[in-house]
Amino acid sequence: REYLKQGKMHCGVYTAKAVLEAFGKGVHKDPREYHVSFLNKMTGVMFRLQDLVNVFKKYGLNTKAVCAKDLDDVQKLRLLKEILLKNIPIPVTVGNGYIYTKNGIKFNKLKYLLVGHFISIWGYDDEEEVFYLYDSCVPKTHYSKNVPIGNIKRTYKDFLRDWKGPIYSRGYRPYTYFEIEN
Repeated sequence: REYLKQGKMHCGVYTAKAVLEAFGKGVHKDPREYHVSFLNKMTGVMFRLQDLVNVFKKYGLNTKAVCAKDLDDVQKLRLLKEILLKNIPIPVTVGNGYIYTKNGIKFNKLKYLLVGHFISIWGYDDEEEVFYLYDSCVPKTHYSKNVPIGNIKRTYKDFLRDWKGPIYSRGYRPYTYFEIEN
């Protein structure tokens, strides 16, 4: 229904709120109310992938974190598109290297390597080779124009780079997505 802008933290529950609403299970106006752990709510950080899984499970969505690191890039793209064709949004973990300025969007490799982030994929366009995403870090002034769903689009190439994730997760969980069943 809407694309909320997070503050400094809480990207996991902003992503969760959007996905839960897509399944008709949204119950809280403030995304921060979706946290299921006191520590997550106080810090705004989901330290484990299971934290986001637990949010979805609490509201009736059978969910598991899955790692697609053994697939090549073509297979990764195909996997995501097959899920989207079932009308299921896909929460993913990414490295967030984007900096939003009044002059546009810049990519910072150091930030990307250090900052983990949750976003969700809602659609794609093979002609443009882009995914339509909801990213709660994106200010409204930088929303992509004329997208059918989501608030930003990213090229397949940029998305695959981002999806590899921050440096601290690459050894064990790069290319993580959340498989959801209603």
